[in-house]
Amino acid sequence: MKLNSFLTRKIVFPDEQTKKEFDGLLADLTKDHRPVGRDEGTQVEIMGLSLWRLRDLYAWEFVEISRRGNASEAAMLATIAASGGDREAAVREAAEQGWQIRELTCRAGTRGREDECGLPGDMTDKMDNVVVEAKLADGMNLVLRYKNAALRDYYRALSVLLTVQRERLELNGEVTDEDEQE
Repeated sequence: MKLNSFLTRKIVFPDEQTKKEFDGLLADLTKDHRPVGRDEGTQVEIMGLSLWRLRDLYAWEFVEISRRGNASEAAMLATIAASGGDREAAVREAAEQGWQIRELTCRAGTRGREDECGLPGDMTDKMDNVVVEAKLADGMNLVLRYKNAALRDYYRALSVLLTVQRERLELNGEVTDEDEQE
């Protein structure tokens, strides 16, 4: 059965080769699951979209792993260097473990006054006290959340597809007692 492509016909692909790869994925899923009708075809399309997203998410995950911590380390080290602090080793260790800055707060002040400071270049030699607070987050959280959502979508569509197919077969009297016991 050729899919109706209700969900997938508006996807914009970067090139013709990518579109062919996606169409091949949908053709394989259609061959494997043999959908009948729009409902079953839609579930197969959702499965295809989910697998396609997962492919991109796994690629994104590997990129994140390879760059893990680089940007965070640079930002934290620049701030510490500007403050004259001696926290470099602790910050470097956190960055090497893959932590990234979620929020960075910098306060600088003289004895009687404290101001929010912007970038490290904004601080002057007149400041007696610099406090840097960095709320760290693991950069993989977003990737993992998206991956879990795509996996849930895939398995939900597969479950719905199998249920709909079972119901269709039962209505047509094509399910035997042996099939029921499996």
